[in-house]
This record gives sequence, C-alpha cells and structure tokens, in this order.
Amino acid sequence: MENEPSYDDDLKNAESGDPRAQYNMAIRSLTGDGCDADPGGALDWLARSAEGGYAPAQFRLACFYGEAPGEKRDYDKAARWFREAAEQGDRDAQYNIGVYYAHGHGVPQDDQRAAYWFEKAARQEDPAAAQILGDCYAEGAGVPQDEKLAFHWYAESARLGSAKGQFRLGICYAGGKGAPRDNAKAFYWLTRAAGAGQAEAQYTLGVTYLERSNDNPAFRAQGIDWLRRAARQGHRDAADRLAKIDPPESPSSPAD
Repeated sequence: MENEPSYDDDLKNAESGDPRAQYNMAIRSLTGDGCDADPGGALDWLARSAEGGYAPAQFRLACFYGEAPGEKRDYDKAARWFREAAEQGDRDAQYNIGVYYAHGHGVPQDDQRAAYWFEKAARQEDPAAAQILGDCYAEGAGVPQDEKLAFHWYAESARLGSAKGQFRLGICYAGGKGAPRDNAKAFYWLTRAAGAGQAEAQYTLGVTYLERSNDNPAFRAQGIDWLRRAARQGHRDAADRLAKIDPPESPSSPAD
C-alpha cells in the first residue's frame, strides 16, 4: 500500500502546481493536520486545485459557495464548479447541478438540463437523482411524460434505499402506473418507506389501515399509530385526520 504523502511533500508538490497536492493542503489547512488550522488558506488552496481541474476540489468549492452564510454565498460560482466537476463524472456534482438547473440557482431554470444531469447521476446509482428523474418522467418535466420510465427510475431509487423512491414505487403499484396494479407490492414498499421515516408514506398507510379497519381494532390502532408518526413530522393532513378521529382526552376532574 502506498504511503500517504507527508505535510512537507504535499506543500512542495502543491507549490509546484500539483492539483491533488493542493487539494490535500486545503484539507490540511481546514483541519489543522500538520499545520495550524487556516480556513482562509484552505479556501485559497481549494480554489487553486479546482482551477487545476481536480474534480473533488471543484465539488467542495461549489459546496462552499452554495452553502456559505450571508454575502459569501454565491450561486453563480457554485453552479460553475458543480458543472465542471459534473462534466468530469462526479456523481454528487451531477446531482447538485441538476438541482441548480431545476430551481434556477446560478443558472437559468431549465427542466431539460436538470433532467439530463439527474439521469447522469442516476446512472451512477445516486438514489435521490433516480427518484427525481422518476418525478421528471411522471410529470413530463424536461422529458416526455412516460409512466413506465417513471416506474423504472422509482424502482431503481427504491432498490438503492431512497425512502421517497420507495414511497413513489408503492404509489405506482397501488395505482397501476407504469406496472400492473399489485396491492401486495404497494403495501410492501409503502411499509418500507414509512418505516424509514417518510412522512407521506406514513400518512398513506395510516389512512389505508383506517379505511380497512371496519370492526378490526388492530387495524384501527395501526392506522392511528402511522398517522401519529406522520403528524410528529409536521404532516398537516395527518394531524387534521387525527384531530377528527383521535381527539385529546379531557383533563381529569379534580379529586373530591
């Protein structure tokens, strides 16, 4: 296994123009590894590395500009560096520049460009990108509307562990969108998503259990439990539903 470069080696190579060594110096300056922590110096090394074409530095610099507080935030610069890293195949940058195009951050709003970058990231197994690409096909945003392709990308997202993708897939099976209706698979994926904390899935399961409860106390209890979980996450419809079926108990009367 190759030894990690020393601080002196990184400094020497960085000053000679090596983009990877410059990136290493940025991380060292940020964390105080081998030197005093120096955030300003870290940003300078990061910028030099990014200008030298090093994708990890470009991505990290984009994150800095996109997330910086106050006047230091600069979506134009963030978009530039996300795009440059994305063009080198960086999956996270591809997802982020897709988000920027979708919302018009630092670039003109463009659904087609957003979908293009989401697909690039999704093909590298980014679960969030796959889920959003499914939305693009479901809604016809930047791509032709296509329920089968929406289902395909929701299935990919679900397989990769996205709770939102699992919820979307469950809804596809429940409604027969992009695949034959299958209530068992719908229930499976909705339960997976709800168990992972996806509030909309929790609400949907809660409503489903209640609608099928009739005189089944266990189903009613399950329904109320899922609605409570969704409501605790701020799901307004779940809270409203609970208020109608599960009013708070009246205060106890004082003892005689």
